[in-house]
Amino acid sequence: MDAPNLEEAKLDRSAKSYDTPLTKEESLVCEALVREIGRADRWSAVMDGWEALLHVRHMASAMHIEARMFDEGRTTRSAPEGHGCGSAN
Repeated sequence: MDAPNLEEAKLDRSAKSYDTPLTKEESLVCEALVREIGRADRWSAVMDGWEALLHVRHMASAMHIEARMFDEGRTTRSAPEGHGCGSAN
């Protein structure tokens, strides 16, 4: 596999319009992971990249929910009744 071109490896921090800094960071991480998947020379590396992308998506979704709740003045998510910690269900 060829050495990566440094110009290609740089993340473009100005190419897109972002709603929030969180969205920008999320996008930069995903762009980097997709680039790594494209460079992978083994199937297991591709699968590791996809797993990392799904993890980032899950974390970003949770962070967006937390940020929205913070903006609305709520500090915690309440679990549906019967599904919280210590429930018998």
